[in-house]
Amino acid sequence: MYDDQATLEVKDGGRGIAPKDLPRIFAKGFTSTTYHRDSAATGMGLFLTKKAADSLFISIDVISEPGAGTTMTLRFPKRNDFVNITSM
Repeated sequence: MYDDQATLEVKDGGRGIAPKDLPRIFAKGFTSTTYHRDSAATGMGLFLTKKAADSLFISIDVISEPGAGTTMTLRFPKRNDFVNITSM
């Protein structure tokens, strides 16, 4: 719990995200500036994730190190804050 909030931390051991890309990972259509084989990426996954999270008052923090992986921490609103959510 962080500040009475439930948190979910998701870690991977992948290639990580370049520091210059971190501020833009949730932008619509953004794909990494680093060369990668999956050139068919649309850049919509994290954009849609952030859009849904914002609607539910879930914050997402990202820490990443190239070559060492990425950690995403989701912080859910306090239980009583859900009363204020009326629609997505």
